[in-house]
Amino acid sequence: MSSAEPPIEAEATTIDTELATTSALDQLVANITTEAARLAKDHKPHDIVSEEDYQQSKRDRAKARKDIASLKGRYDESMRTIKEALSEADARVKSALDPLTKIDDGYKEKVDEYEASWRSKRAARLSQAYCDFAPDLVPLVPFDRLMARFGTEKGKQWDARSLSDKQAEAAMCQAVERIAADERTIESSPYDEQDKAALKADYFQTLDLSGALRRTQEAKEQRERVARLEQERREREAEARRMAEQAAAAQAAIPTEPEPKPEPKPEPKPLIDTRTQMTAEEYRAELAAVGGQQPITSHQRLVREVVGAQTVLVALYSMTGEQMRRLAGTLSAQGIHGKPKGTGMLLSETQCADLLAFANTRAQGYDAPRARKEP
Repeated sequence: MSSAEPPIEAEATTIDTELATTSALDQLVANITTEAARLAKDHKPHDIVSEEDYQQSKRDRAKARKDIASLKGRYDESMRTIKEALSEADARVKSALDPLTKIDDGYKEKVDEYEASWRSKRAARLSQAYCDFAPDLVPLVPFDRLMARFGTEKGKQWDARSLSDKQAEAAMCQAVERIAADERTIESSPYDEQDKAALKADYFQTLDLSGALRRTQEAKEQRERVARLEQERREREAEARRMAEQAAAAQAAIPTEPEPKPEPKPEPKPLIDTRTQMTAEEYRAELAAVGGQQPITSHQRLVREVVGAQTVLVALYSMTGEQMRRLAGTLSAQGIHGKPKGTGMLLSETQCADLLAFANTRAQGYDAPRARKEP
């Protein structure tokens, strides 16, 4: 502090508490010691030989624990008073020292500013010395990376004030020489040129030779694994193609059997019931004779072409059960019997009625004796 600064005035305050002096605290401890010794005479633990002894021992122990808590409580109460007084005194002293604390903070701020400026100038001088000493290395390893890797070792910091400029510069040159030695180690490694280039790139980025070697080896092994798996895959595919070609050649060598000729389609069965003795020509002639007596609808003409003989009853899928019964009953009454068969055609109600009318007309003109030859 300069002589021009005014003196700091402070008012003295006396700390007045019940246990402000060491003798009072000693007296408290002595009183507790005496009281504890007196109470201890009332307690004599002994072996328990009965249930009554067990219960009495539990009561005696409870009383002893109560005495301990009482004496400890007296001590804690006294210490609480002391702690409160100390806490208050600490706060008052901190407030009293505040002017000096502010002065200390001011000094520290100025000292820190100067040290930061000094370290910055030291780093600038070392950076220039680095460029002069190893200009080819600077593009690969900037000065900040070099200093972060080698210039921050505890007790050997390049920006420590305990080191002179010459000592700091010598430490920087040793770091550059170490990099050169690591580079020679990389050149002598068993890697090919491509792996060496990758190894150098990694090393110059981290300045960690062991880590760069480990990562390069791992990358090399990974590439070899990939290449090996790819080769195995190609071999499997080639083997699969070879097996397929062999199978195709073996299949081609087997004489081919001629394809079976398609079975001839069965000739359509004649619509004429072969059980009757009336020929188709006779039946068509009879139909023509009947048809000349009244108009014939187009549907009737179709049915006449389908029906083969007088013993065949034609029933269409669209006819109801009642219509089929009526048709069968009409023909049966005229002596015409047979099993209904379907033509596969769908007819409307009008067409079904035409079929029924045609059956009635056919039945009326049927002459059973003409349909058979006399024996």
